[in-house]
Amino acid sequence: MVNYNHLKKSLEVFNSDVGLKLWDIRNRGKMELFQMEIIRMFHNYLASVKSLVDHTRNIVKEIHGNNEYSKEYHEKIEELFVNSKLSRFLQEFRNFILHNGIPIIGAQMTPNASMDSKITSSIILDLSSLRSWSGWKAKSKEYLCEAKGDINMYEIIVAYESIVTDFYNWFSRRQWELFQNELDQTQKIKDEYNKILLKYKLPDE
Repeated sequence: MVNYNHLKKSLEVFNSDVGLKLWDIRNRGKMELFQMEIIRMFHNYLASVKSLVDHTRNIVKEIHGNNEYSKEYHEKIEELFVNSKLSRFLQEFRNFILHNGIPIIGAQMTPNASMDSKITSSIILDLSSLRSWSGWKAKSKEYLCEAKGDINMYEIIVAYESIVTDFYNWFSRRQWELFQNELDQTQKIKDEYNKILLKYKLPDE
């Protein structure tokens, strides 16, 4: 989440009045440094993408073993991450960097559809160079084949974050449903403890 927030914030700053100053020819050096920093943050972000699934898988294995919920969990992973073209693309992007090198990125300025004075500034990933790598697996290849043009970095990380949020909401809700009795009992014990503290005015350690 931290890596995502840092990258997202930087891309939003680029698409602001502050970022517009980087387009000035006199700030070419600053633009190049900014793009290098974006690549660094994007690499850190990609390193954290796969860790989400690994982290929750360890929790499920330790707590649930191979019960019915474990099967439900793996079905949800299949639905949101394994069968998702975007998820697979981002999960495999780190391998692209490790085996193929730093991706080619660029800056793009686009006028709004309303034709007002607002300009959209984006960091994009070069589609042709991504397609040229032979290491992509089936879902990622499909994603790249369906892409209409260079890939907007901000759009893909926000779209993936929506998938992650859906997963975490489901995961948290199911844990609550499965352990509701235990959580209720724990809350009762806490309530009784607080009553004793209040009655005897004991310091809460």
